[in-house]
Amino acid sequence: MELSSSIILLVFIANVAFSFHFLYLLAVSLAALTRRRKPVTESVARSRFKIVIPAHDEELGITDTVKSCQALDYPKDSFELIVIADNCLDSTAALAGRAGATVVERHDDLNRSKGHALRFLFDRLEQSGEMDRTDALVIIDSDTVVDAALLRGFASRLEEGHDWIQAYDTVSNYDASWRTRQLAYSFSLINGVRLLGQNALGLSASFCGNGMCISIRGLRRRPWQTYGLVEDLEYSWQLRVQGEMIVFAPEVACYAVMPTHCGSAASNQRRRWEFGRKVVKRKMLGPLLRTRQLDLLKKLVSILELTMPTTVFLVNLFLGLALVNLLISSLARSELVLMRTLPYFTYFQVICLLVYGISPLFLFPISWRVLSTLVYFPYYTSWKVLNWFRGSPQKWVRTERQEQTTH
Repeated sequence: MELSSSIILLVFIANVAFSFHFLYLLAVSLAALTRRRKPVTESVARSRFKIVIPAHDEELGITDTVKSCQALDYPKDSFELIVIADNCLDSTAALAGRAGATVVERHDDLNRSKGHALRFLFDRLEQSGEMDRTDALVIIDSDTVVDAALLRGFASRLEEGHDWIQAYDTVSNYDASWRTRQLAYSFSLINGVRLLGQNALGLSASFCGNGMCISIRGLRRRPWQTYGLVEDLEYSWQLRVQGEMIVFAPEVACYAVMPTHCGSAASNQRRRWEFGRKVVKRKMLGPLLRTRQLDLLKKLVSILELTMPTTVFLVNLFLGLALVNLLISSLARSELVLMRTLPYFTYFQVICLLVYGISPLFLFPISWRVLSTLVYFPYYTSWKVLNWFRGSPQKWVRTERQEQTTH
Protein backbone atom coordinates (compact mmCIF):
# COMPACT_ATOMS: atom_id res chain seq x y z
CA MET A 1 0.00 0.00 0.00
CA GLU A 2 1.41 3.36 -1.00
CA LEU A 3 0.85 6.35 1.26
CA SER A 4 1.50 9.85 0.05
CA SER A 5 4.69 11.46 1.26
CA SER A 6 2.70 14.45 2.52
CA ILE A 7 0.67 12.26 4.92
CA ILE A 8 3.83 10.66 6.28
CA LEU A 9 5.40 14.09 6.64
CA LEU A 10 2.39 15.42 8.58
CA VAL A 11 2.47 12.43 10.93
CA PHE A 12 6.23 12.92 11.41
CA ILE A 13 5.73 16.62 12.25
CA ALA A 14 2.97 15.78 14.75
CA ASN A 15 5.27 13.26 16.45
CA VAL A 16 8.11 15.76 16.64
CA ALA A 17 5.91 18.59 17.93
CA PHE A 18 4.33 16.63 20.76
CA SER A 19 7.49 14.72 21.63
CA PHE A 20 8.81 17.94 23.16
CA HIS A 21 5.98 17.78 25.69
CA PHE A 22 6.78 14.14 26.41
CA LEU A 23 10.45 15.11 26.80
CA TYR A 24 9.41 17.79 29.28
CA LEU A 25 7.58 15.18 31.41
CA LEU A 26 10.61 12.89 31.30
CA ALA A 27 12.96 15.71 32.30
CA VAL A 28 10.90 16.89 35.29
CA SER A 29 10.34 13.29 36.43
CA LEU A 30 14.04 12.41 36.37
CA ALA A 31 14.93 15.71 38.02
CA ALA A 32 12.34 15.12 40.75
CA LEU A 33 13.68 11.64 41.41
CA THR A 34 17.12 13.11 42.13
CA ARG A 35 15.74 15.60 44.67
CA ARG A 36 15.70 14.45 48.28
CA ARG A 37 12.79 15.56 50.43
CA LYS A 38 13.90 18.17 52.94
CA PRO A 39 12.99 17.26 56.53
CA VAL A 40 11.09 19.79 58.62
CA THR A 41 13.58 21.19 61.11
CA GLU A 42 12.99 22.32 64.69
CA SER A 43 14.08 25.84 63.81
CA VAL A 44 13.40 28.90 65.93
CA ALA A 45 9.91 30.19 65.15
CA ARG A 46 10.67 33.77 64.12
CA SER A 47 8.11 34.18 61.34
CA ARG A 48 4.64 35.56 62.08
CA PHE A 49 1.79 34.21 59.98
CA LYS A 50 -1.79 34.95 59.17
CA ILE A 51 -3.63 31.88 57.93
CA VAL A 52 -6.33 33.01 55.52
CA ILE A 53 -9.30 30.72 54.80
CA PRO A 54 -11.64 32.02 52.07
CA ALA A 55 -15.09 30.49 52.61
CA HIS A 56 -18.35 30.81 50.69
CA ASP A 57 -21.22 28.83 52.31
CA GLU A 58 -18.83 26.32 53.88
CA GLU A 59 -20.69 25.44 57.08
CA LEU A 60 -20.22 21.73 56.46
CA GLY A 61 -16.44 21.70 56.83
CA ILE A 62 -15.27 25.05 58.17
CA THR A 63 -15.12 23.91 61.79
CA ASP A 64 -12.82 20.98 60.99
CA THR A 65 -10.59 23.20 58.88
CA VAL A 66 -10.25 25.82 61.62
CA LYS A 67 -9.53 23.16 64.25
CA SER A 68 -6.90 21.56 62.02
CA CYS A 69 -5.12 24.91 61.67
CA GLN A 70 -5.39 25.58 65.41
CA ALA A 71 -3.57 22.31 66.07
CA LEU A 72 -0.48 23.42 64.14
CA ASP A 73 2.83 22.74 65.86
CA TYR A 74 3.83 26.40 66.07
CA PRO A 75 3.74 29.04 68.82
CA LYS A 76 0.14 30.16 69.17
CA ASP A 77 1.11 33.82 69.52
CA SER A 78 2.92 33.71 66.16
CA PHE A 79 -0.06 32.98 63.94
CA GLU A 80 -3.67 34.06 63.55
CA LEU A 81 -6.54 32.35 61.73
CA ILE A 82 -8.73 34.56 59.57
CA VAL A 83 -11.83 33.23 57.82
CA ILE A 84 -13.22 35.38 55.02
CA ALA A 85 -16.94 34.65 55.08
CA ASP A 86 -17.49 35.69 51.48
CA ASN A 87 -21.11 36.36 50.46
CA CYS A 88 -22.26 33.63 52.84
CA LEU A 89 -25.94 32.81 53.24
CA ASP A 90 -25.41 30.03 55.78
CA SER A 91 -23.80 29.79 59.23
CA THR A 92 -20.17 29.73 58.05
CA ALA A 93 -19.26 32.95 59.89
CA ALA A 94 -20.85 31.88 63.18
CA LEU A 95 -19.28 28.41 63.12
CA ALA A 96 -15.83 29.76 62.24
CA GLY A 97 -16.02 32.32 65.04
CA ARG A 98 -17.20 29.69 67.50
CA ALA A 99 -14.27 27.47 66.51
CA GLY A 100 -11.83 30.25 67.37
CA ALA A 101 -11.07 32.03 64.09
CA THR A 102 -11.16 35.75 63.45
CA VAL A 103 -14.03 36.24 60.99
CA VAL A 104 -14.14 38.93 58.31
CA GLU A 105 -17.44 39.10 56.45
CA ARG A 106 -17.56 40.34 52.87
CA HIS A 107 -20.66 41.13 50.83
CA ASP A 108 -20.24 41.99 47.16
CA ASP A 109 -22.71 40.51 44.67
CA LEU A 110 -20.82 41.95 41.70
CA ASN A 111 -17.31 40.63 42.41
CA ARG A 112 -17.78 37.02 43.45
CA SER A 113 -14.66 34.86 43.44
CA LYS A 114 -11.87 33.66 45.66
CA GLY A 115 -9.51 36.12 43.99
CA HIS A 116 -11.73 39.09 44.88
CA ALA A 117 -12.13 37.84 48.45
CA LEU A 118 -8.36 37.59 48.90
CA ARG A 119 -7.72 41.05 47.48
CA PHE A 120 -10.40 42.46 49.81
CA LEU A 121 -8.65 41.00 52.85
CA PHE A 122 -5.15 41.94 51.70
CA ASP A 123 -6.22 45.57 51.25
CA ARG A 124 -7.92 45.56 54.64
CA LEU A 125 -4.81 44.18 56.38
CA GLU A 126 -2.61 46.75 54.66
CA GLN A 127 -4.87 49.65 55.58
CA SER A 128 -5.13 48.54 59.23
CA GLY A 129 -1.37 48.17 59.64
CA GLU A 130 -1.66 44.41 60.28
CA MET A 131 0.66 43.69 57.36
CA ASP A 132 3.48 45.43 59.22
CA ARG A 133 3.11 42.95 62.09
CA THR A 134 3.09 39.91 59.79
CA ASP A 135 5.81 38.12 57.82
CA ALA A 136 3.69 35.93 55.56
CA LEU A 137 0.16 34.95 54.59
CA VAL A 138 -0.85 31.30 54.26
CA ILE A 139 -3.91 30.52 52.14
CA ILE A 140 -5.86 27.37 52.98
CA ASP A 141 -9.05 26.13 51.32
CA SER A 142 -12.09 25.73 53.55
CA ASP A 143 -12.36 21.96 52.98
CA THR A 144 -8.84 21.16 54.14
CA VAL A 145 -6.86 19.61 56.97
CA VAL A 146 -3.16 20.43 57.24
CA ASP A 147 0.05 18.85 58.43
CA ALA A 148 0.89 19.90 61.98
CA ALA A 149 4.34 20.97 60.75
CA LEU A 150 2.99 23.24 58.00
CA LEU A 151 4.07 26.57 59.49
CA ARG A 152 7.46 25.24 60.58
CA GLY A 153 8.06 24.10 57.01
CA PHE A 154 7.09 27.50 55.65
CA ALA A 155 9.13 29.34 58.30
CA SER A 156 12.23 27.40 57.29
CA ARG A 157 11.81 28.44 53.65
CA LEU A 158 11.17 32.06 54.61
CA GLU A 159 14.37 32.03 56.66
CA GLU A 160 16.18 30.96 53.48
CA GLY A 161 14.91 34.11 51.79
CA HIS A 162 12.06 32.69 49.70
CA ASP A 163 8.95 34.80 49.22
CA TRP A 164 6.67 32.31 47.45
CA ILE A 165 6.15 28.78 48.80
CA GLN A 166 3.74 25.99 47.86
CA ALA A 167 2.98 22.99 50.08
CA TYR A 168 2.05 19.58 48.68
CA ASP A 169 -1.66 19.85 47.86
CA THR A 170 -3.33 16.45 47.87
CA VAL A 171 -6.55 14.57 48.73
CA SER A 172 -7.90 13.85 52.22
CA ASN A 173 -10.69 11.38 51.34
CA TYR A 174 -8.23 9.24 49.39
CA ASP A 175 -10.05 5.92 49.85
CA ALA A 176 -13.61 7.16 49.39
CA SER A 177 -13.96 5.95 45.78
CA TRP A 178 -12.05 5.09 42.62
CA ARG A 179 -12.35 8.75 41.62
CA THR A 180 -10.70 10.11 44.78
CA ARG A 181 -7.89 7.54 44.41
CA GLN A 182 -7.46 8.66 40.81
CA LEU A 183 -7.40 12.30 41.88
CA ALA A 184 -4.82 11.55 44.57
CA TYR A 185 -2.67 9.96 41.86
CA SER A 186 -3.22 12.93 39.51
CA PHE A 187 -2.37 15.40 42.27
CA SER A 188 0.83 13.49 43.04
CA LEU A 189 1.84 14.01 39.41
CA ILE A 190 0.70 17.60 38.81
CA ASN A 191 1.02 19.05 42.33
CA GLY A 192 3.98 16.86 43.24
CA VAL A 193 6.33 15.50 40.60
CA ARG A 194 6.06 18.46 38.24
CA LEU A 195 6.61 21.08 40.95
CA LEU A 196 9.52 19.17 42.48
CA GLY A 197 11.08 18.59 39.06
CA GLN A 198 10.66 22.21 37.99
CA ASN A 199 12.55 23.41 41.07
CA ALA A 200 15.23 20.78 40.54
CA LEU A 201 15.73 22.12 37.00
CA GLY A 202 16.07 25.66 38.31
CA LEU A 203 12.56 26.67 37.27
CA SER A 204 9.81 28.17 39.36
CA ALA A 205 7.05 25.90 40.64
CA SER A 206 3.40 26.96 40.47
CA PHE A 207 0.80 27.74 43.10
CA CYS A 208 -2.00 25.21 43.55
CA GLY A 209 -4.49 27.47 45.33
CA ASN A 210 -4.37 25.46 48.56
CA GLY A 211 -1.35 25.58 50.86
CA MET A 212 0.16 28.76 49.41
CA CYS A 213 2.55 30.87 51.48
CA ILE A 214 3.20 34.45 50.34
CA SER A 215 5.62 36.73 52.18
CA ILE A 216 4.51 40.28 52.87
CA ARG A 217 7.58 41.68 51.14
CA GLY A 218 6.77 39.57 48.10
CA LEU A 219 3.12 40.61 48.07
CA ARG A 220 4.06 44.27 48.26
CA ARG A 221 6.48 43.80 45.40
CA ARG A 222 3.98 41.86 43.27
CA PRO A 223 0.44 42.76 44.39
CA TRP A 224 -2.42 40.31 44.03
CA GLN A 225 -4.36 41.17 40.87
CA THR A 226 -5.98 37.91 39.70
CA TYR A 227 -9.71 37.23 39.89
CA GLY A 228 -10.43 34.52 37.29
CA LEU A 229 -11.53 30.89 37.45
CA VAL A 230 -8.03 29.69 38.44
CA GLU A 231 -6.63 32.72 40.21
CA ASP A 232 -3.74 30.76 41.73
CA LEU A 233 -2.38 29.60 38.37
CA GLU A 234 -2.71 33.04 36.81
CA TYR A 235 -0.88 34.65 39.74
CA SER A 236 1.83 31.99 39.41
CA TRP A 237 2.48 32.92 35.80
CA GLN A 238 2.41 36.63 36.56
CA LEU A 239 5.15 36.01 39.10
CA ARG A 240 7.16 33.78 36.82
CA VAL A 241 7.25 36.11 33.82
CA GLN A 242 8.53 38.78 36.22
CA GLY A 243 11.42 36.53 37.25
CA GLU A 244 10.09 35.44 40.65
CA MET A 245 10.71 31.92 42.00
CA ILE A 246 8.00 29.84 43.69
CA VAL A 247 9.54 27.03 45.72
CA PHE A 248 7.81 23.73 46.38
CA ALA A 249 7.86 22.38 49.95
CA PRO A 250 6.92 18.67 49.62
CA GLU A 251 7.77 18.02 53.26
CA VAL A 252 4.48 19.62 54.36
CA ALA A 253 1.03 18.98 52.94
CA CYS A 254 -2.58 20.11 52.81
CA TYR A 255 -5.35 17.54 52.35
CA ALA A 256 -8.55 18.66 50.65
CA VAL A 257 -11.87 16.85 50.25
CA MET A 258 -12.68 15.92 46.65
CA PRO A 259 -16.07 14.89 45.15
CA THR A 260 -16.33 11.11 45.27
CA HIS A 261 -18.32 10.62 42.06
CA CYS A 262 -18.57 12.21 38.62
CA GLY A 263 -21.68 14.19 39.46
CA SER A 264 -22.47 17.89 39.26
CA ALA A 265 -19.94 18.88 41.94
CA ALA A 266 -17.11 17.13 40.11
CA SER A 267 -18.33 18.47 36.77
CA ASN A 268 -18.40 22.10 37.93
CA GLN A 269 -14.99 21.78 39.55
CA ARG A 270 -13.42 20.18 36.47
CA ARG A 271 -14.91 22.72 34.08
CA ARG A 272 -13.66 25.58 36.23
CA TRP A 273 -10.14 24.12 36.35
CA GLU A 274 -9.85 23.25 32.67
CA PHE A 275 -11.51 26.28 31.10
CA GLY A 276 -9.70 28.50 33.58
CA ARG A 277 -6.38 27.02 32.47
CA LYS A 278 -7.25 27.67 28.83
CA VAL A 279 -7.83 31.34 29.65
CA VAL A 280 -4.51 31.55 31.50
CA LYS A 281 -2.67 29.97 28.56
CA ARG A 282 -4.09 32.52 26.14
CA LYS A 283 -3.53 35.40 28.53
CA MET A 284 0.02 34.59 29.61
CA LEU A 285 1.66 33.26 26.43
CA GLY A 286 2.32 36.78 25.10
CA PRO A 287 3.90 38.09 28.33
CA LEU A 288 5.97 34.90 28.57
CA LEU A 289 7.30 35.35 25.03
CA ARG A 290 8.11 39.02 25.67
CA THR A 291 9.67 38.78 29.13
CA ARG A 292 13.36 39.53 29.54
CA GLN A 293 13.47 38.06 33.05
CA LEU A 294 14.06 34.50 31.78
CA ASP A 295 16.97 33.22 29.71
CA LEU A 296 16.24 31.48 26.42
CA LEU A 297 16.33 27.90 27.80
CA LYS A 298 14.07 28.68 30.76
CA LYS A 299 11.70 30.51 28.46
CA LEU A 300 11.48 27.56 26.05
CA VAL A 301 10.84 25.09 28.89
CA SER A 302 8.26 27.44 30.40
CA ILE A 303 6.47 27.63 27.04
CA LEU A 304 6.29 23.83 26.98
CA GLU A 305 4.83 23.84 30.46
CA LEU A 306 2.30 26.58 29.72
CA THR A 307 1.12 24.83 26.55
CA MET A 308 1.11 21.34 28.10
CA PRO A 309 -2.14 19.49 27.25
CA THR A 310 -4.09 17.83 30.04
CA THR A 311 -2.91 14.36 31.02
CA VAL A 312 -6.05 12.76 29.56
CA PHE A 313 -5.54 14.54 26.24
CA LEU A 314 -1.83 13.67 26.18
CA VAL A 315 -2.42 9.96 26.85
CA ASN A 316 -5.13 9.77 24.19
CA LEU A 317 -2.88 11.67 21.79
CA PHE A 318 -0.14 9.12 22.46
CA LEU A 319 -2.53 6.23 21.78
CA GLY A 320 -3.67 7.84 18.53
CA LEU A 321 -0.16 8.59 17.32
CA ALA A 322 1.04 5.11 18.29
CA LEU A 323 -1.75 3.53 16.25
CA VAL A 324 -1.04 5.75 13.23
CA ASN A 325 2.70 5.09 13.50
CA LEU A 326 2.08 1.35 13.62
CA LEU A 327 -0.26 1.40 10.63
CA ILE A 328 2.07 3.48 8.51
CA SER A 329 5.14 1.41 9.33
CA SER A 330 3.30 -1.88 8.72
CA LEU A 331 1.27 -0.98 5.62
CA ALA A 332 3.42 1.49 3.74
CA ARG A 333 5.86 0.22 1.16
CA SER A 334 7.76 3.46 0.89
CA GLU A 335 11.42 3.53 1.78
CA LEU A 336 11.20 7.07 3.13
CA VAL A 337 13.54 7.59 6.06
CA LEU A 338 10.78 9.52 7.87
CA MET A 339 8.53 6.47 7.78
CA ARG A 340 11.17 4.27 9.39
CA THR A 341 11.59 6.70 12.30
CA LEU A 342 7.94 6.68 13.36
CA PRO A 343 8.08 3.59 15.63
CA TYR A 344 10.98 5.17 17.55
CA PHE A 345 8.80 8.11 18.47
CA THR A 346 6.32 5.66 19.99
CA TYR A 347 9.08 3.90 21.96
CA PHE A 348 10.32 7.23 23.26
CA GLN A 349 6.82 8.39 24.28
CA VAL A 350 6.19 5.09 26.08
CA ILE A 351 9.37 5.57 28.12
CA CYS A 352 8.42 9.15 28.99
CA LEU A 353 4.91 8.19 30.14
CA LEU A 354 6.15 5.20 32.15
CA VAL A 355 8.82 7.17 34.01
CA TYR A 356 6.39 10.03 34.65
CA GLY A 357 3.62 7.64 35.68
CA ILE A 358 5.58 5.69 38.29
CA SER A 359 7.74 8.54 39.63
CA PRO A 360 5.29 9.72 42.35
CA LEU A 361 5.24 6.22 43.82
CA PHE A 362 8.89 6.73 44.81
CA LEU A 363 8.51 10.34 45.94
CA PHE A 364 5.23 10.65 47.84
CA PRO A 365 3.26 8.54 50.34
CA ILE A 366 0.96 7.04 47.74
CA SER A 367 0.19 3.36 47.21
CA TRP A 368 0.86 1.39 44.05
CA ARG A 369 -2.80 0.44 44.38
CA VAL A 370 -3.74 3.75 42.73
CA LEU A 371 -2.63 2.27 39.41
CA SER A 372 -5.70 0.04 39.53
CA THR A 373 -7.82 3.15 38.89
CA LEU A 374 -6.40 3.26 35.36
CA VAL A 375 -9.04 0.70 34.37
CA TYR A 376 -11.53 3.58 34.63
CA PHE A 377 -9.54 5.68 32.15
CA PRO A 378 -11.90 5.13 29.16
CA TYR A 379 -14.92 6.05 31.29
CA TYR A 380 -13.15 9.09 32.74
CA THR A 381 -12.11 10.22 29.25
CA SER A 382 -15.70 9.98 28.01
CA TRP A 383 -16.96 11.90 31.03
CA LYS A 384 -14.42 14.66 30.45
CA VAL A 385 -15.36 14.95 26.77
CA LEU A 386 -19.06 15.21 27.59
CA ASN A 387 -18.26 17.69 30.34
CA TRP A 388 -16.27 19.81 27.89
CA PHE A 389 -19.30 20.11 25.61
CA ARG A 390 -21.23 21.74 28.46
CA GLY A 391 -19.17 24.83 27.71
CA SER A 392 -17.12 27.26 29.73
CA PRO A 393 -18.46 28.49 33.08
CA GLN A 394 -19.27 32.18 32.85
CA LYS A 395 -18.48 32.86 36.49
CA TRP A 396 -16.86 31.29 39.53
CA VAL A 397 -19.03 28.47 40.94
CA ARG A 398 -18.60 26.97 44.39
CA THR A 399 -17.92 23.23 44.52
CA GLU A 400 -20.48 21.36 46.60
CA ARG A 401 -18.81 19.95 49.69
CA GLN A 402 -18.86 16.60 51.46
CA GLU A 403 -17.98 15.57 54.97
CA GLN A 404 -14.27 15.94 55.67
CA THR A 405 -12.15 12.88 56.20
CA THR A 406 -8.73 12.94 57.79
CA HIS A 407 -5.78 11.56 55.83
